Amino acid sequence: MTTGGSSVGERDLVPEVVDDLGEVLVHGVALKPGHPVALGVVEGTPVLMLPGYPVACIVNAVQFLRPTLREVGHLPHTDPPTIEAELTRKVVSDPGTRTFARVQVDRDGETVTATPTRASGSGVLSSVALADGWVVVPDRREGLDAGDVVAVEDWEWSG
Repeated sequence: MTTGGSSVGERDLVPEVVDDLGEVLVHGVALKPGHPVALGVVEGTPVLMLPGYPVACIVNAVQFLRPTLREVGHLPHTDPPTIEAELTRKVVSDPGTRTFARVQVDRDGETVTATPTRASGSGVLSSVALADGWVVVPDRREGLDAGDVVAVEDWEWSG
């Protein structure tokens, strides 16, 4: 596993190096944040190339690295715990891309709400630090509306 250098910029050389030593199988997925993740093989060993931006790296680590480690460790697959909450604000996303919107959860008696963190972007670590979890916007949706009831995933869960 590597972190950083997996995008397509002038200084993002990891996929090129992996391809020189072996083969890059996948470079780029329809996730936001986290598009520039890559998977390759060098001398029979899988190489997961995570993006360097902190939020993108976290999303990809939870989506790809965690399940892989559970598989190779012969641990059972279990879904992260979720809580249902009502969105307080709209979540914008691009159709065709699965979006991970970081949210803060507030419990007021029986009412549970989820408020998207104001900070966005894969380099803004505070969007994760301020969040209690994330809402996954499926790739077939163009965002979510305020008032929608959503499942908030606990991304920190290690079960």
